Amino acid sequence: MKLAIKKYLLPVIALLLTLAACGGVSVGGSSATPDDHHIVDGATRFTRFGLDLDPTGNRVGGELGATIDANANITFKTAFAENQNYPYFFTFASGLPGGSVTSQLLYTTTLPGQNKTVSLLAPNLTKNVQNVFWSNLTDPDTYGFASAGYLLNPSKIGWPAFGSDSYQGQAYQYVVDQYIDGRANGYALYTSSVSVALDYGSRTMTISIAPGTRQSLSGNSTMSDISSRLIGAIFNLTNLNFSGGYLGYQVNPDQQNGWGLAFAGDHQVNFYGENAQELAGILTYHSDRYNPDTWETISFAALRQ
Repeated sequence: MKLAIKKYLLPVIALLLTLAACGGVSVGGSSATPDDHHIVDGATRFTRFGLDLDPTGNRVGGELGATIDANANITFKTAFAENQNYPYFFTFASGLPGGSVTSQLLYTTTLPGQNKTVSLLAPNLTKNVQNVFWSNLTDPDTYGFASAGYLLNPSKIGWPAFGSDSYQGQAYQYVVDQYIDGRANGYALYTSSVSVALDYGSRTMTISIAPGTRQSLSGNSTMSDISSRLIGAIFNLTNLNFSGGYLGYQVNPDQQNGWGLAFAGDHQVNFYGENAQELAGILTYHSDRYNPDTWETISFAALRQ
């Protein structure tokens, strides 16, 4: 499978990720205090960070873009050339302020005219971002995950040298088993709780995914066996830093999820809302770094506590 992520995206992701180390931040370079260590009055723009997959094995990740109207209806469309063989354009209701969706956990709608199923996880938990999973009705091998919302502008922010913060929310865990000629034998979708711990002094972020509740399953007995063993995962970022105009971090390439899949190297974590009230991201794992046939995608959104 081919991973296509725009070159400019990695420093941007690194910049946004490291803002996690700055939950204790302030605007305009002023110093933060232990009692006032949240982002304040940072500008935002509406966009989508996502990960799309088509039946040929192309994976397109990064800032894919989105629009939102006055009724909080969100529109996704094909973003990059890699998607052009499988173009899409669809609009769906959301749980953002002004939207019509009301659900505490999993909201799913079908769009027959656009050949799509769209699911929103805990859409009313967060007011600035939606955790979206979509797939084709006629071809589940074409699907995507996305964090669609009001992205914090990192250029407006400073951050403290110490302190900590935490976020709580919900996560998808999606397992795709045994790709053969670009097609999968089975799928399993889980929902789980997620917690994120930020430590500004040690410059670390820890994302913890709890064991999941299965929402759907399709495929053969191999899929059933693998999905039945799904347990929690912990994802760590270390050495958050600011250098040369960008914030960077380190990820251990040998990290594994809760049941032994290796970290795939694809991660997108961003902050949403003018005060970084919310955090959302997408992580991937697979069975073999060089010839993967089983994937797990974790997509989460969380609210600062």
